[in-house]
Amino acid sequence: MSKIKRTPKFEPIEDHIPSDWVDWGNHLDVEYLEKAIQSLPEGYRSVFVLIEVEGYSHKEVAELLNISVGTSKSQLFYAKKRLRKVITELLDV
Repeated sequence: MSKIKRTPKFEPIEDHIPSDWVDWGNHLDVEYLEKAIQSLPEGYRSVFVLIEVEGYSHKEVAELLNISVGTSKSQLFYAKKRLRKVITELLDV
């Protein structure tokens, strides 16, 4: 299996943010989002980037990282949960 993904999955971040997270006075800064992703524990971050940014499947991530598919799914769930909390706290300020 090639470690280089066929087509990166880059889409505007605005397409993935619930509209009720952003109001007239607040916006998400890409640099802040990158810092939030970097603050994730290594396992969460690796799975999140491989799946959500690079476009790998859970099966591919499991093979690349030598983890189970269940662990991949779990780590993605908790990575998203943590990012959601960080972003929500930012927008509540």
